[in-house]
Amino acid sequence: MNPQTTLNRMSKMKLTQPISLLTLTCLAAFSTHSYAAQNQGYYGIGYHMGSYENTGMPEANPGAIAFRAGGYLNQVIALEARLALGITDDTVNNIDIELDTALSAFIKADVPMTPFVNAYGLLGLTRGEIETSTGGLTSESETGLSYGLGIEGEISRRTSLSVEYVLLLDEDAFEYTAINVGITARF
Repeated sequence: MNPQTTLNRMSKMKLTQPISLLTLTCLAAFSTHSYAAQNQGYYGIGYHMGSYENTGMPEANPGAIAFRAGGYLNQVIALEARLALGITDDTVNNIDIELDTALSAFIKADVPMTPFVNAYGLLGLTRGEIETSTGGLTSESETGLSYGLGIEGEISRRTSLSVEYVLLLDEDAFEYTAINVGITARF
């Protein structure tokens, strides 16, 4: 083998190795993980830890089971419907407070953080009914702007766990927020 040919090959290798490494580094740094494919649907279930704050009362913490279903319009934007059904109440100043139902519609925007972890924001509307009783039953129904932030992580190819904080209703007399913990399956 000609020494000049060997030198040329070595020079090309020395030049292409840094370029290849730089290319791989750039691809890794600038790639966004496609957490969900366009037109991919999902459904989930979780526990809803509510926080009801009413003017002049201590905070109450009713619980609910929460269902969700949605579909991705593209890789990062989804439309989502949710239903929370109250399963536990909380008693504050001899008043039982329970979330009866909360029906929500959200736009969900994902921010991929790693190939397996995804942060997201929620923006939408909620219609909620909260029951209070001190012997007689009183019910408050409100509709309002809702928003929140969450994080979800894949535990398998089609399953993820999530934790989120959502402000569901912010009315003059009360505010209702929740921390939701759930599991979601994609189809």
